[in-house]
Amino acid sequence: MSACLHSHHRNMGATPFAAWREPAIFVSNELPNTGKGVSYTCASIARNLADQKLQVEMYTPYGSFRSWGAYRTHRTLPTVLRFIPYNRMIAFSRRRNEAAFLESVRAAAERGPVVAHMWPNPDIALLQRLRDAGVTLVREMINSHVATAVELLDEEYRRLGLPRGHAITAEHVAYETQSLKLFDYVFCSNALVERSVIEHGVPERKILPTSFGWEPARFQGDRRALGAGDGVTFLFVGLICVRKGAHLLMRYWAESGIRGRLVLVGRPEPALVKACEKYLRRGDIVLVDHTPKIADYYRSADAFVFPSVEEGGPQVTYEAAGCGLPLIVSPMGAARIADETTGFVVDPHDRRGWIDAMRSLAENVADRNRFGAAARRKAENFTWAEVARSRAEAFRAIGAGADMARAPVRALEPPATVTAAAVGA
Repeated sequence: MSACLHSHHRNMGATPFAAWREPAIFVSNELPNTGKGVSYTCASIARNLADQKLQVEMYTPYGSFRSWGAYRTHRTLPTVLRFIPYNRMIAFSRRRNEAAFLESVRAAAERGPVVAHMWPNPDIALLQRLRDAGVTLVREMINSHVATAVELLDEEYRRLGLPRGHAITAEHVAYETQSLKLFDYVFCSNALVERSVIEHGVPERKILPTSFGWEPARFQGDRRALGAGDGVTFLFVGLICVRKGAHLLMRYWAESGIRGRLVLVGRPEPALVKACEKYLRRGDIVLVDHTPKIADYYRSADAFVFPSVEEGGPQVTYEAAGCGLPLIVSPMGAARIADETTGFVVDPHDRRGWIDAMRSLAENVADRNRFGAAARRKAENFTWAEVARSRAEAFRAIGAGADMARAPVRALEPPATVTAAAVGA
């Protein structure tokens, strides 16, 4: 992801707590605000919420990058410790961040309405103290409930004959189930994420359908990372791992007989690389390490393919759509954007469906152009600015004490599975 994330200390001209007329949003991000991964998503939402004239305060261990935006960043880790590798002081950093967050939120709650926007995974004792202070708690679900995730992933590793390659434990599942009971509302970025949390005990009235998004400014330009190839270029972006279905994709590509190349951009999972060795020896499957110049690869592609087995609201799907690429994705990888107008939504284990969909796009330029143009139009509704408009409405309604179960937030159904045959391919 881009390192172009933004923090800003706005000490001059800020709205005094006593003058608040709308809820202040206090964001707890226990990861360093580095502009990558979850921190990129968190900060993109915070920045654009602030642009919607909401008071936004983010608490994070540290972060150093170019200032841009109107939200306040409170860096809670002492400067002298910011040069120590984060994984060596996670527990200490979390305690510092949570203590600073709790103290500030308690003080703010005495002056006006406060919503605590919590990113995974806050301490349960912190949540209880915030509830005791009368603060409204909102949880951001960046993926499925971990109980759903562990079921899906265990089955996938079993199919491959590999030992489980994830770190989800019974303790993680128990924590997630217990902590979700303490939240007033849960933001879900994917229809299947909604289903997973409901199946594991969250009342439907607490679910607020949301989405993640993309930043058009990151994708301006015309440079291409790849030269013209012999045939079509299909692109996958993300961790090249079992969870993202990369092994399935390589198999389907190899069996499709399509003339062209499959390019996978991301950091590979060692166990998957070994399991897919026979595919990686092919000259038409190319691995590219993680790169900040991802826009150059989107511009080099003819279609985007993403058979994710377990997911949240994949930003790569929005980015690919924003770059005008037709989409072939799994229901988990569809986010809120992929459907029959933008390409194909196919179960990740539907071998025939994936091969037919890829062949259909490879053979039909007109369809690629039609689907890609539709994806580009839909992506305009999922820029971070547009995402923030919808979230700002939800936060304002929450702060005003509205019954969000009756608020005009439409619950979206999981995307229908669309095969090549269904659209006449």
